[in-house]
Amino acid sequence: MSAFLFSRSSRRTQGNDISSGNCYRRQLGNHLAATATVLELLSDLVGIPHVRFALTIDGSTARLSEGDTRVLALQTFLDTYRERVAPEPRPDPVVITDSATVIRLLPRRLAT
Repeated sequence: MSAFLFSRSSRRTQGNDISSGNCYRRQLGNHLAATATVLELLSDLVGIPHVRFALTIDGSTARLSEGDTRVLALQTFLDTYRERVAPEPRPDPVVITDSATVIRLLPRRLAT
C-alpha cells in the first residue's frame, strides 16, 4: 500500500472512533453549518458499514432545520463530516427544577 493512504487516513476521524451520540460538523457556506449526530452504525446486506444520523442545520443567528435523519456509507460520512464537536447539552424532560413550566406538544391523531 502507498504511504499516501496511511497519511491521509491518519489525519481524519477513523471509522472505529465513531459511536452513537457522537457529533460531527461540516461548513455549508460562510454562515451555515450542518451538524450530524450519530444515531447508530449498521451494515447493509453486502456488509458495507453505514451511519444513520440526525442532521441539524444552523445559521449564523438561528437554527434552520433540526431532526432530519439520513444514512450514509461510513466512508462517505467520514469524508463529509470531518470535524468532531461536543454534543449540545439537552435538558432532561423528566427532571424539572426551579419551578420551570414545561409544555410538551404531542402530535394530533389523524381522523380515519
